[in-house]
Amino acid sequence: MPAPTTIDDFLAVARKSNQVDPSRLDSYLALPRLTPLPSEPRKFAQQLVRDGLLTVFQAEQFLQGKYKGFNLGGYRILERLGQGGTGTVYLAEHEVMRRPVAIKVLPTPLAEDRELLERFRLEARAAAVLDHPNVVHIYDFRQEGPLHFIVLEYIDGPDLQQMVSRKGPLPISLACEYIRQAALGLQHAHEAGLVHRDIKPANLLVDPTGTVKVLDLGLARYEKGNDSLTERFNSRMVLGTADYLAPEQALNLHNTDSRTDIYSLGATLYTLLAGRPPFHEGSVGQKLMWHQMKQPDPVTKYRPEVPQELADLVNRMLAKKPEDRPATAALVAEELAVWAEQQPRPEVFSGVSGVGLLKTGRTASLGGSSRRLPSTTAPDTVSHAQEDTGLIEFGESSRRRPTVRTAIPDLALRNEGDWVRLAILIGMVALFAGIAGGVVAFLLWGPSVG
Repeated sequence: MPAPTTIDDFLAVARKSNQVDPSRLDSYLALPRLTPLPSEPRKFAQQLVRDGLLTVFQAEQFLQGKYKGFNLGGYRILERLGQGGTGTVYLAEHEVMRRPVAIKVLPTPLAEDRELLERFRLEARAAAVLDHPNVVHIYDFRQEGPLHFIVLEYIDGPDLQQMVSRKGPLPISLACEYIRQAALGLQHAHEAGLVHRDIKPANLLVDPTGTVKVLDLGLARYEKGNDSLTERFNSRMVLGTADYLAPEQALNLHNTDSRTDIYSLGATLYTLLAGRPPFHEGSVGQKLMWHQMKQPDPVTKYRPEVPQELADLVNRMLAKKPEDRPATAALVAEELAVWAEQQPRPEVFSGVSGVGLLKTGRTASLGGSSRRLPSTTAPDTVSHAQEDTGLIEFGESSRRRPTVRTAIPDLALRNEGDWVRLAILIGMVALFAGIAGGVVAFLLWGPSVG
């Protein structure tokens, strides 16, 4: 249908979608009001979102004249939560059980990439072997038509990146408790033979009870098996996130183990305490080099009240050599328990990110109830109206690859650009060190030998 130009057109699209209870909508429209409803569709949609009759996602689609594609594999799509490197995540509910879930959809153009499709399947398989309160549970992996999607546990809360972005550094006891829980979840994954390889604040969610959940095993590998997928497709690539990438992972993606995750977890703890990653400024290539060669500023520079023993633990987690780090995530959790707040206060705001055209305060309807959503759009999301992933219109013929934006750059660096510059910089440092060593040796021993 064409984009609606009147309220009647908008309501016709909404009713045709079967996503709005007709009796509830009729009752809402019949309510007496001091001021009439807006006559412009966009403002009318904003009011319906504010009053809890529509979600932001539904309003976006109706404003474009779209009424199909809200049901996927027995689930009703309610809201678009965000977008990452391997898919778009939606809030949905089971059509019969009304259970809320998160659905991660691999857009059709990306599914044509063998590597991305295989890694998407690996994420589902890897998470399916895990069963721990500090790891997001995977319920199902399915394909419907051209779409592949994962059904996973829905966490109604923010990730740690959102918390730091909104509030700045966290209280010391709360930061330690969150990382302690994350370490327990990682220990469970490590005992199952998995290495996460992309631990960062954005992949650690906090539910309303204060429980931390490790998310996103899209880059995971089995520690004691061969990483055939990465070796086939990514043998010349660096995968991970620059601000949290362990030195050995940048040099050799296959030569990683559980201590690689401990480094990234240490960088995450540093961020929660300092309000910024260990190497906050600089290009991707510079950050990779600094992780290899440079010590970050002490966390006490930004938080003088951090106990020295805790600062020492952060430094050991960020050791350049894996053998100098704590041996297991369980040991990290044990040490953090000294400072951790054992009953963390749950966050009062929902982690759902309002996305797209509507910029006002909003509510989302779920199972007949409504809840307040944040009034600001998360920086790492892209409007569904700007980039159609193919979820709404199954017959769309566009072959565009959706734009992916993240708050902290995910890496896929081939032997060009920043990766080449990094190699050149490391080589130059080694060359200058060799020349300097030769000059010193000549000055010390050359005259006596002559």
